[in-house]
Order: sequence, then C-alpha cells, then structure tokens
Amino acid sequence: MKYIGNKTRLLPFIDQVMAELDIEPGRALDPFCGTASVARHLKSRGWSVVAGDIQRYAFVQALSHVQVTEPPDFGNIDCGGPGAAGLQQALDRLNELDGEEGFFYRNYAPGGSDGARQYFSDENALRIDGVRRCIREWRESGALGPEAHAVLLASLINAADFVANMSGTYGAFLKIWRSMALKPLTLRPIEILFSPVPQRAVLSDAVDLVRQEPCDLLYLDPPYTNRQYATNFHILETLAEEDEPELRGKTGLRPTADQLSDFARRRRAAHAMASLLQGAQARWVLLSYSDEGLISHAVLLELLSTLGEPRVFEQVYRRFRTERDHAGRRYKRPDDRVVERLYAVRTHQSME
Repeated sequence: MKYIGNKTRLLPFIDQVMAELDIEPGRALDPFCGTASVARHLKSRGWSVVAGDIQRYAFVQALSHVQVTEPPDFGNIDCGGPGAAGLQQALDRLNELDGEEGFFYRNYAPGGSDGARQYFSDENALRIDGVRRCIREWRESGALGPEAHAVLLASLINAADFVANMSGTYGAFLKIWRSMALKPLTLRPIEILFSPVPQRAVLSDAVDLVRQEPCDLLYLDPPYTNRQYATNFHILETLAEEDEPELRGKTGLRPTADQLSDFARRRRAAHAMASLLQGAQARWVLLSYSDEGLISHAVLLELLSTLGEPRVFEQVYRRFRTERDHAGRRYKRPDDRVVERLYAVRTHQSME
C-alpha cells in the first residue's frame, strides 16, 4: 500500500538500533500502526504486539497482519473451506463476481452520477461495488467471523489501492489515467504470519491506548507533517467502514472531524506529544520522527528527557513523494533525501 511514513524500508535500521541497545522481545505497543509494517515485523521477531490506530483501514490491516496468527476458517461460505485453501477459494469467488452500480461507481468513477471524479476506472469501480456487497452479505449472514472478514476486507483495500488513479494519496485524483489504474482489480491473499504468543489489534486513539497498555517497548510513529491521514486516505476508510457516507467537495471527502490528529497540526503537535509521553508505561520508548517534522529536534529531546536519557540514531532515506517535480512545484531538497531519526529512551519505570 502507498502510504505516508511507511517504515518498511526502515525495518533494518530499527533492527540495528534495537540490537545495539540489546532490546529483547517482550510486550510491544504500536499505537500509530498504519499499514502495520513495524507491528508485523515485531511479531515476526517474537514480540507479543498490540497494534492500534484511529483509522479503521489501519485497524483492518493490523487485524489481518498482526492479530491473525493462523488462516481463518471460510467453511461457512458457499465456496470456502478451512485454512489457506479456503482463503484462496473465497478470493477466487470474489474475483469472478460481475460488477454492479453502487456507491463507488456513482461517486468515484467517470461513468457514475458524479462523473467529475476519476479515482477508479468504471470497470474497477463496478467490481469494487460487487465485491463490497458480497463481503458485506457474508458478514451479515454470519458466514464470516471477525478475522476472516478482516482478511477479505484487507485484500479488497490492497487491491483497490493498487489500481487507484492517484499519485500517492487520495487527497486528489489524476486527470489522466495512470497505467496501473487501467489494470483489472484483483484480490490477492494476505500472507498470514504464525505466532506462538498473543497478538492484538485495537481501534483506538493513540493517547488513550498508551495510557491503557503497559509494555516493554513502546514504538511511536506519529504523523509528523501537516498532512492528515483521515483526509488523505478517506477512500480506504470508506472501504474499511463498509458504509456509504455523505460526501463533500471535489474529491468526495467523507466526514473526518473525529479522526483529525493534533500531531499533524503545527501549533498542537508538541502538546500532543507531551500528553502521549506522560501516559507511557514502558521500559523502552522508540520514537520515529523525520528531520522535516513539525516538532523540532530540541523540543523532542526535552520531552523525551522526562522519561530518561534519550539517544538519537539517524538514517538518510528517500522521502515519500506524491508527485514528481514540475513547473509549478519544486521540493526544497533537490536530492530528495530526508533524515529519519529514531529516538531511544530507557525509561525510569520498572514494569512487572
């Protein structure tokens, strides 16, 4: 999934820092899990992880990639069976469905009633609507348990994101068709990662979750630019919510007021970070933050110093770009590089 701040490329850097600090597996909390790449990686390394996010599409990813530890049973649907074979059979059935005129076709495709928006080709929007209806009917009939439902929904979210006609976020659609947007929507199976220790996904505000969950490792990857995830990924949220919200504006934005983050507001970000850290119940805190973030390096050091003595590790990498340079837009750094900092604190707390 194309995602602001995705840490997949930085997993080796995180591993390196944790090895240098001799942080051993235990209980981990990732309250800004996003695509769940870090939470899943910690799970693969033997950690018992709680992965949380305020966005439902992220919660669906965390359910599928973190909480699910063995292939769910699809035996109660007319094409399914137990385990991985059942998942592939269920996806085959969904991929064979005919398209139908529904919410996505009406609102996010050029052939719909609001033909000004072209997030998806007509064919793909029709097929998204058909798949949405089928998954919803399976869920409402009781044929899908929560984990089986999440796995199918995550597959749909990933498939729709792959063929979306946008450059990096859903803040805008492209006026011309990118080649990937013209490929047919195809659902592919989520790779289920086994774990012998408990894993959990939570739909929650990060500050509340941090106050509720003692842990050995608190990994923090909050928003650090002024781009709100709720508005930039609103279409994925509609897929995850399985609803048909009232839309507004040129981009067809769903209501987002209750999901806007103070971490993405310049005047509130430092206060939000302070509130978050005050609730920390962890032996170790690892904070990922860019050198282009809203909170300055000096302020972060000051805030983290209330927990212990922070150490700072740096990794240079290529920034997330929603579009290339053009006549009307130039990024400040011609080399397209940013510095990702990982702040590490061994806290004064002693966890039981």
